[in-house]
Amino acid sequence: MFDDVASLLDAHGLAGVDEQPFPHTGFSGATLARLVRGDEASFVLKRMSIERDWIMRATDDVACREAVIADARVDLGAGVRTPAVGAARDGSGYALLMRDIGDELLPQGTITESQLQAIVAGMAALHKRPAPDRLPWCDLTRRLTLLTPDGARIAAAYRAPVARDIIEGWRLFDEHATAGARGIIRALIADPAPLVRALQRSPAAFLHGDLKFDNVGLDDGGRMWLIDWAMPLVAAPAVDLGWFLAINSRRLPVPLDALMLQYADAAGMTPDLRARHDALTVLCGVLLRGWRKALDAAAGEPAELRWWCERAEGASWVLAE
Repeated sequence: MFDDVASLLDAHGLAGVDEQPFPHTGFSGATLARLVRGDEASFVLKRMSIERDWIMRATDDVACREAVIADARVDLGAGVRTPAVGAARDGSGYALLMRDIGDELLPQGTITESQLQAIVAGMAALHKRPAPDRLPWCDLTRRLTLLTPDGARIAAAYRAPVARDIIEGWRLFDEHATAGARGIIRALIADPAPLVRALQRSPAAFLHGDLKFDNVGLDDGGRMWLIDWAMPLVAAPAVDLGWFLAINSRRLPVPLDALMLQYADAAGMTPDLRARHDALTVLCGVLLRGWRKALDAAAGEPAELRWWCERAEGASWVLAE
C-alpha cells in the first residue's frame, strides 16, 4: 500500500522543500518538479493521474505502472538501473520520487557509437531478465495502437498537441507511402490481431516499452539508467526494438540495418530467429511511428519513409505464418 506524498518526501529528507519547475520533453500530461535537499542532493517528483495523462488512459493504466514498479523494487540486473526511490498516492493520482540523473541522461543530438553499443547491450540484457511476477503489465495491443488514429482521438480529448501530428501524419502516410506498405499498415491499424499473433509466436521478454533516447542515461560505470516506466510489457523484443529504431532514427550514428544486426548479435539470436525478429521489428516500427515518417516525407525528407516501406513490404510474410 502506498504512503501519501508527505510521508514519501519526509522519508527522504524533503519535507518542506520547495518544488521547483522542471522542464521536460514528455507529452503525456504528467508533471515534474525538482526538489533539492539540504545536502544538495537533487530529486525529481513526477505526478501522474489518469485524469490528466492521456497515455495512462489510452493504455488502461488504472494502477499506475510506474508507481507499482518503483514500489516493487524490481531487479533490473547489474547493468540497468532506475532512479526511482519510492512512490505514493497523490490525491486521486500517484507521485513518483526519483533521484535526479540529469548528468547521466543522454545529451540532445546524435549519440556516439560507443554510447549506442552500451545502450544496445543494456537493452539486450534487460530483455534476458526474467519478468517480475504480479505487475500490471501494459497490454500488447494497446501499446501497438497507442499512436494510431484511435490513440490520437484519446490524446485529442486530453488536448494533447501531439494528436494533431498523429492524425495529419497518417493522412500523409496514405499520400507518401508505397501502395504495398500502405495496404499492410492500414490493415493493421484496422485490426492489429495478425501482428499480435505473430509477436506471440516469438519468445517473450521483459520490455521497457518506451526506449527512446530521452529516457536513457549512461553513467561512468557503463550502466544504463531508464526512466518513464509507463508501458512495461512482456512481449517479443521486436516491440521495444521497433520503437527504438523508429523514434531514435535521427540521432543514430549508424544505419538502421546496422543497428538491427547489432542488437541481434548482442541478444545472441540464431539466423532463423533473427529473420522473424527483424520482420516483426519493422512492422512494429511502422505501426508505431509511420505517421512521423510521413510528416518528414511531406517536409522534403522521404528517404527514411522509403526504407520503412521497403522493409515492411518484405516483412509481410511473418503475418501469414
